[in-house]
Amino acid sequence: MKTELPLIEVDPEIMSGAPVIRGTRVPVEALFGNLADGLSLDDSSIVFRPCAAKTRWRFSLRRERRRPLRLLEVLFDECVPRGLRGLLPGHVIKTTPEMGWRQVRNSALLARAELAFDAFLTSDKNLGYQQNLVERRIAIVVLPTNIWRLIRSNASTVAAALDRVQPGEFRVLSF
Repeated sequence: MKTELPLIEVDPEIMSGAPVIRGTRVPVEALFGNLADGLSLDDSSIVFRPCAAKTRWRFSLRRERRRPLRLLEVLFDECVPRGLRGLLPGHVIKTTPEMGWRQVRNSALLARAELAFDAFLTSDKNLGYQQNLVERRIAIVVLPTNIWRLIRSNASTVAAALDRVQPGEFRVLSF
């Protein structure tokens, strides 16, 4: 069942049917969760959209800069906060909007991603249940949330997963 609202849409083919901001793969829950954590609407747009992140969002990262085990080309699903990009040095990262794939459905998105990327990072927890992943060559890493403060505080877990994930592996993180 597809639901139509002015700013929100629900479609089983987008983020497993979770309510999302229309025309995106950004769950409404993530937007409100980040606002509840104290981000302003401007900050929240920076977390989920790449456009202004470099000029308006700065934070210090106090952790050892390490070299990844191997360079990966990683596709961020639209529901993944863009701030994570800066916490994953050494990988080539693109987002679904940067690729022009903003409204591409799950199965088509995976097929396209598989041709150009080594790994797909998402927070769509139902992806493994809704898609046949048996023949996939792309590694898929699933975040347990898309709440920025939780992801930011567990960035080393995400980095370690990307460093070790194998082609065709489906890995669900927990933190």
